[in-house]
Amino acid sequence: MSYFDIIKNGLEDFPVISAFLLGLFVAINPCSLAANISALGLLSYNDEEEKTNESNRLKTGLLFILGKSVAYFVLAVILYLFADLLDFGNSVQQLYGKLLGIFFILAGILMLDIIHIHGAEKKVLKVFKNKNAFIIGVLLAYAFCPDGGIMYFGMMIPISINVESPVIIPLVFTIGSAIPMIILSLIISKSMAKVGNIKEKINGLYEIIRKFFGVVFIIVGTWFVAENFFHDHEEHEHHQTEEATNDIDHKS
Repeated sequence: MSYFDIIKNGLEDFPVISAFLLGLFVAINPCSLAANISALGLLSYNDEEEKTNESNRLKTGLLFILGKSVAYFVLAVILYLFADLLDFGNSVQQLYGKLLGIFFILAGILMLDIIHIHGAEKKVLKVFKNKNAFIIGVLLAYAFCPDGGIMYFGMMIPISINVESPVIIPLVFTIGSAIPMIILSLIISKSMAKVGNIKEKINGLYEIIRKFFGVVFIIVGTWFVAENFFHDHEEHEHHQTEEATNDIDHKS
C-alpha cells in the first residue's frame, strides 16, 4: 500500500491527521529530501566557511524551514480563497520545478568549474548566504516534485476546502513538513561543525566539499527536470487514453 492509499483512506474521516501526514510525506519524498539536503548543506557550508558558531548555523537552517512553511501556508490560503486557481497553480508549479532544476544544474556546473566564468562560482555561493535562507526556503517550497504536487494541490487543498478550514489544515500540513526538515537541519549543522574541527588537518577540505555540492546540485537538478518531464508525459498519455475511451463510449 502506497502513502497515497494511506492518506486517501483517511481524508474524510481524519482530515487533520491526513493533513499532517501529507506534510510529512512531502518533506520525506526522495526528490524533495534531496533538494532540502542540497540547500541546507550549502547554507551550512557557507556558515562554516565564515566561521559562524553552531547556534547561528542552526538559526540559518530554521530560517530556511520557516521560509518553506510560510510559503506553503500562504499559498494554501490563497488557493482556498480562490479555488478556481487550483489547476492553474498546479500547472505553474510544474513549469517552475523544471526551471529550478535547470538552475540547480547550472549552479552545479559552475561550482565544479566545468564551464569557467570568472567570479560565477562566488556568485552562486553568495546566493546561499545565511541572510538569504528565508527567501531560499520560499523559492524551494514552490518547486514541488510531481508526487509532492499531487499531495499538496490534489489532496491537501481539497481537504482544506471540503472541511472549510483555511487555517488549521494548512497549518497542520506545514508542521508535518517542518518536522523532518528540523531533524535534517540539526544533522547537517552538527556534521558541518565536525568538518570545521578537522579543516586544519585536511588541506583543501572546503574545496572538496564545494565540489561535492556541485555534483549533488547537478544530480538534484537533473532529478527535478526528469521527474517533471516524466510526469508531463504520463499526464499526456492519461488524457489520450481518456479521450479514446470517451470516443468509444460515444460511438457505442
